[in-house]
Amino acid sequence: MLRKVLKILAKTLLILAVCISGVAFCLVIAAKSERTSLCIADKQLFAHRGQATKVVENTFEAMRMAVEDGYTAIETDVRFTRDGVAVLFHDETLERLCKKEGTIEQLDFNKVRKLRLYQGNEQTESTIATLESVFEAFPNTIFYLDIKEPTMSNLKRVSDLIHAHKMEQKAIVAHAKFILHLLHRIEFPDIVSCDEGFDSGKEWLLKLLPEKLQSDYYSGFIHKTDLKQMNRLAKWKQRNRKMVYGVDESNIEQAAFEYGLHYMIADLTEPQKYLDKIEKQNQKTPITE
Repeated sequence: MLRKVLKILAKTLLILAVCISGVAFCLVIAAKSERTSLCIADKQLFAHRGQATKVVENTFEAMRMAVEDGYTAIETDVRFTRDGVAVLFHDETLERLCKKEGTIEQLDFNKVRKLRLYQGNEQTESTIATLESVFEAFPNTIFYLDIKEPTMSNLKRVSDLIHAHKMEQKAIVAHAKFILHLLHRIEFPDIVSCDEGFDSGKEWLLKLLPEKLQSDYYSGFIHKTDLKQMNRLAKWKQRNRKMVYGVDESNIEQAAFEYGLHYMIADLTEPQKYLDKIEKQNQKTPITE
């Protein structure tokens, strides 16, 4: 009886392995090798949720202030209303920022647009911005789009907006759903992508996964990054594909100069002195990786 069960299990595993290999082969064949070149500096700071150290995060005002403070790149979070409008909002619920129950996904945009956002416990005049309005207002800014509810339909909505506003070289579509990255890479090969959760120890993905199926960039938190990972990426000439979250005044020197990171998503009240340092680094050491 045991022998029969083991035989069936072995046969099942063999069929599964063949199926997985077949799917992987089809994905590689279907994927295009051409990649869009992002219009990005050798080293770049992204304003985390806009200039959220001064105004309400992810608002139109936060985007404008980030640009006024010298940022040429911004990280923002994208969610979708019940009727499919892409808006800038981080949280799963409305509680912290709107002092209301429910979620963005439960409301049509007509209701979302009327909500007023809070800074702490104080209500402001700021409203929830649409991704389209930000693309229209800041066409020369690079955007890291953290997609909070990644599905193929939502990724298509974002990709369509990127195409409509000719932002292919200025927008990065980021999330942590590995399979969706593969499918999105095949359907929208001209859209720049970033696979989140790329912590120390996961860099072997760059060796195991065929180049045609890899994301353009990989991101993770600074506290889950270390010299071992960065040295390994440098050895493979892949260091410029790593981005990090969680950078602030306490660790930006480590991130930029000890780890040699090219792209950092930062919360800085006065970013200009760091932007000046990074500009000097860009002039001295252009990307060779």
